[in-house]
Amino acid sequence: MSPAGGLRLVVAELALFAVTATVAVGFGRLFDDSGGWLVPLLLTAALAHGAGALLRRLGVGVVLQLAAVALGTALVISWIHAPDTLRYLLPTSETLRVVAGALDEALMLYPEARAPTEPIAGFVIASMIGVAVVATMSDIAAFRLGAEIQALIPPLTVFVFCSVLGAGDGRITATIAFTVFAFGFVLVVRALTRGTAATWLPGDDDRGPVALVRLGGSLTAVAALAAMLVGPSLPGAGDEGLWTWRGGGGDGSRIVVNPLVDIRSRLVNQSSEVAFTVESSEPSYWRTMALDDFDGQTFTLETTFRTVGGTLLRGDRSGSTTPVEQHFEIGALASPYLPAAYQAARIDTGDEAIRWDDRTSTALLEREEGAYDGLEYRVESLVGVHDPEDLRAAPDEVPSSIADRYLELPEIDQRVVELAESVVADADTPYDRALALQDFLRDEFEYSVEVQPGHSDSELVRFLIEDRTGYCEQFSASFAAMARVAGLPSRVAVGFTVGEPSPTDPDRYVVRGEHAHAWPEVWFQGVGWVPFEPTPGRGDPRSERHTGVAADQEGGFGDSATTTTTEAEQGPTPTLDDTLPDVFGDLSGGDASATPGGGDDGLPTPLIAIAAAAGVLACWAMLVASAVGLRRWVRRRRLGTHPPGLVLAAWAEVTDAARSIAVRPGPTETHREFAARLAAAVRDADSPVRTLAEMASTARYAPDLVLDDEATQANGAARLATAAIRAARSRSQRVADRLDPRRALPHRRGTRRQRRHAVLTQWAR
Repeated sequence: MSPAGGLRLVVAELALFAVTATVAVGFGRLFDDSGGWLVPLLLTAALAHGAGALLRRLGVGVVLQLAAVALGTALVISWIHAPDTLRYLLPTSETLRVVAGALDEALMLYPEARAPTEPIAGFVIASMIGVAVVATMSDIAAFRLGAEIQALIPPLTVFVFCSVLGAGDGRITATIAFTVFAFGFVLVVRALTRGTAATWLPGDDDRGPVALVRLGGSLTAVAALAAMLVGPSLPGAGDEGLWTWRGGGGDGSRIVVNPLVDIRSRLVNQSSEVAFTVESSEPSYWRTMALDDFDGQTFTLETTFRTVGGTLLRGDRSGSTTPVEQHFEIGALASPYLPAAYQAARIDTGDEAIRWDDRTSTALLEREEGAYDGLEYRVESLVGVHDPEDLRAAPDEVPSSIADRYLELPEIDQRVVELAESVVADADTPYDRALALQDFLRDEFEYSVEVQPGHSDSELVRFLIEDRTGYCEQFSASFAAMARVAGLPSRVAVGFTVGEPSPTDPDRYVVRGEHAHAWPEVWFQGVGWVPFEPTPGRGDPRSERHTGVAADQEGGFGDSATTTTTEAEQGPTPTLDDTLPDVFGDLSGGDASATPGGGDDGLPTPLIAIAAAAGVLACWAMLVASAVGLRRWVRRRRLGTHPPGLVLAAWAEVTDAARSIAVRPGPTETHREFAARLAAAVRDADSPVRTLAEMASTARYAPDLVLDDEATQANGAARLATAAIRAARSRSQRVADRLDPRRALPHRRGTRRQRRHAVLTQWAR
């Protein structure tokens, strides 16, 4: 290649890297501003494109390029996310466990997380893998297959993915940047192609490419400038969309994410920050919502909200209640869900519109995103006052409207079922069964945050059968699941404990992130929903009469001056990780005290890398084989199952095999001419390939003359010919053929230049 061509190639490679870098920056719409994700993504993009450029210049094939990018990405992930597990800068088995644990955690959180979310290790690792795949696919398509337009499909797919799931900020800027770099890449590649192709007139090698880039670049710049200046000012540009996919349609329907995830992601860096303050005549748990849909793995909420004024429907609550007035002032609680003592009857938010769900008594602001600092609102709640004897007298019957939702129990581990039944075996009433479950969890289990997050079926088994150690998420979800086994309608409430009483105002409570909490609720006929407290060290002051649990919360309840426990005895101040369900978990992947790479986890990377590479190659070989098989099936369906079609399919398989030895059909070459060239290259294929060429000519130009048994003969000749071609290859070449993804791609009948040359040559004859 000429120096100009080499320079253009470098420019084209840099332009494609710029496209991938734009996609990497676009992940900023998925992550919050806590940082730590951009540099790894850009480093991965540079690694993938740099490896592709270097290996092409060394004459290395696609398979080794894929392997090099995979191993390089694995090393970068290890260096960034598990540096303490490395030995001599190389991964160990402990590294694999840490990375696998982070990915498992991200997979668990993905269905529930909402952008912008915290860039936890699992999400960043998955994004790095995605960027590596996008960069490698686009690089191969652009510079090995010559498909510059198709090279933009992978980055465009990820860009759209980030646009669909991401927050609204920076939409115009991101779209313009991606469009500019994508068009710039196409222009540079087209200029590279034109600059290295044969020209009609001498001396115009440079004028064509330069003019193309100059004109195309000018048009792209004008379009981008117009989009930035004119687009935002067009009529309707700032209006709401006709269809709001994130929040449902205009009827107020809305799919609500699991608030355990939502609150955790918003307060993870604010455990000691003031979430809100509340003035209330009575202390209480401050409830945000209830999760009532149990799929056997997770308690979630999927409901329809309606826009309301100040008055709220009371749902199905009956029985004795006490009015409680509250005045809330939001601090660091960046969430639209409004805390209130259960059950809210009226809410006054001033000019702020609110939505309400009657079934779960959940209120949230009409606006979905925004700053909530300083928001003030008043709530009038009707707090239940439950007498134990009244609850004990509640009938056991459950109406179908309650049972259909709150007794629904998908298949769970039989050991959990048997445990729940044994705990309530001696209880005669629904209230006694609920107390038995609560006391069992409080007395027999230990509160700890040194456990993995979650409340899936496997977590139920781990918590209830194996470890018997967990925190409020496991306690509340396990209580609710076992309650349903015992015939008690149940759900999981989410909110905050009472908080810290103000030293100057006994009716004012300061609620911090560390007070986030989850607890179960049980439905009783004629009473409604009643809270219980299975988590040790917690107690709702409004529920002490019927639960028998004194008011309590982590770090003590009431003024710290009245607490006799010293700070040394009490231990460190609890953080949000101690009190809120830690759905993000511990990314260390094991015992923090273990020596990196020590013990039985000290195997350095060679054996691990060999095993991992073997697994990757095996998966890749199966993927390529499946794609080749699919292509053959599609081709046979297209050619038909009649004898002429079967003969042509057999011929196509021989031409595919011949490509591995660089023998390709010419655009104007007949079947006989190609058979002669192939026979000269592989002597053992002479007889079968010539026989098959005659059959293929007949099938192509006189299909009615093809006999039924000739299809069988054609298949036999194709097998002999392909076997001879493979035998002419070395063992390593045959392995490389098996891994070559180009076998699954359709073959073009020569490039445009080759076809034009063939036509001119034929005309000259």
